[in-house]
Amino acid sequence: MTLGDRLQAIVDSEHLPSKNQRFARGLLSYYQQKRSLTSGRRVWVDRLEGIIEKNKNATVNPLVGEIDGVYSRVTDKSSWDAGFLESIRSQVACGNDLSDRQKEIYNKIKTNFSPAAFVEEQEWKSEYFEKHHETANILARYYARTHYYRNFVNQNSDLNKTIDNIKERENYIPLKRFFNKLVNNKFAKKVLAAHYSEPKYAAGSMVSARSNASWVVRVALEKGGIVIDSKQPVISAANGAKRYQVLPIGSSNMIIIEERYLKKFKKAKAKPATEEEISF
Repeated sequence: MTLGDRLQAIVDSEHLPSKNQRFARGLLSYYQQKRSLTSGRRVWVDRLEGIIEKNKNATVNPLVGEIDGVYSRVTDKSSWDAGFLESIRSQVACGNDLSDRQKEIYNKIKTNFSPAAFVEEQEWKSEYFEKHHETANILARYYARTHYYRNFVNQNSDLNKTIDNIKERENYIPLKRFFNKLVNNKFAKKVLAAHYSEPKYAAGSMVSARSNASWVVRVALEKGGIVIDSKQPVISAANGAKRYQVLPIGSSNMIIIEERYLKKFKKAKAKPATEEEISF
């Protein structure tokens, strides 16, 4: 076995504590570049192998098997939870105890990924696209205008392009507890309420801009406008956030405007004729 083989075995060993892993990888990288080690680095090969051998002979902590069980139920192996479990498993396998804070975090993860929670999550996957995907789309468009839930927004955007691929669909299903958090906050509730509310102005209605509308909108609707539809994505959690597509009178360019900035169009009353106009 060459020195390189020994270093690779050290790096791959599950009995090497995580605190030594980075140093071992550094030694291997140095060896691969130089094809040799300095005397100061060379002694560490024996030391690390000694640490591994000591940990191999140590009594196996039953917590290792428990952590493995929890880890097997984490579907996203790139998640923070999975990384934490990998770290503490290495720590426990090397004969080290967990700190109080690590125990607290581990117990929370263990609860979230218990067998019962795992079964519930599988059932959630089967119902998500049938019952909740539309809601996810509505909220993704809203959150896209904020700095919240960026990963969810990006995944949901990708999903719309690949929805026919079942395997890809499963990769984009959010955890149920995350989805509940996403849907049940006060902002999401307002967005969903606005989306599903009956439109105040039906398609074909004549509308004009309220005084609180922007100057651009007031100018565009100076002569009024015709409501084309009320199915535009809601991007605000304000009251009256339902969005309409409106065609201004005398223009071929549509505008999108929220309900709170619209009012029913009223024709200006004709001024009564003056005596001079009548006599003329």
